[in-house]
Amino acid sequence: MTGNETKWTIGPWTVHSNGDGSSSIRQEGTGKFLAFMAVDREEHMTLDEAEANAALIASAPDLYSALAEARPVLEALQAAHPLPDHDSAVGYGKALRVLRAALSKAEGR
Repeated sequence: MTGNETKWTIGPWTVHSNGDGSSSIRQEGTGKFLAFMAVDREEHMTLDEAEANAALIASAPDLYSALAEARPVLEALQAAHPLPDHDSAVGYGKALRVLRAALSKAEGR
């Protein structure tokens, strides 16, 4: 899934502080509202944690794009230089499984 095939709002996304300990995540350029993040004192969330969560969410389109671009590179490396494919190995198999799972999760599969 790339470009116009995505079901989510195209990035980049940015974080805007609301000045009250909350932030909104908006599409850059259009200002389209995407999400609201606030400090949850009942859950003992700090302002730093809420801001970090907002930054992570806002980076989602960029992270997805980076993983999507890395996938064929890792697949080519694995094909050209096969290494053992198990979790304890320093190889491409585990990285590809984790990468594919993250992409699938983002795509709602």
